[in-house]
Amino acid sequence: MSDAILKEQVWDVLYLAKCAVDGLTPDAERIQAMDLDAVWEISDKHALSSACATALDSAGVRDERFIQARGKAVRKMALMDAERKTLCSHLEEAGIWYLPLKGPLPSLWHATDV
Repeated sequence: MSDAILKEQVWDVLYLAKCAVDGLTPDAERIQAMDLDAVWEISDKHALSSACATALDSAGVRDERFIQARGKAVRKMALMDAERKTLCSHLEEAGIWYLPLKGPLPSLWHATDV
């Protein structure tokens, strides 16, 4: 694979991730021109497959690899949130001050905070 083609496919992954983050539906013509196998390989390698899945889903593209990646990410977030709640509860019960420094805190983030 040439560097020019690889570079284009990396831009495709970044485009899809940006669409997912910004809540935009990707351009149908651009998606049609994408090599979804290459997009999958690059996005999976760089942990962006769930974001790409969100963008592709909003455009009506159904690819089992991306669907599975998104489901896995949702399950992981749910487990992490449950563990965080348990840990924070134990710390609060023990009177231990804490400050979460890293990781997802979905219950603390609101669209109005931005």
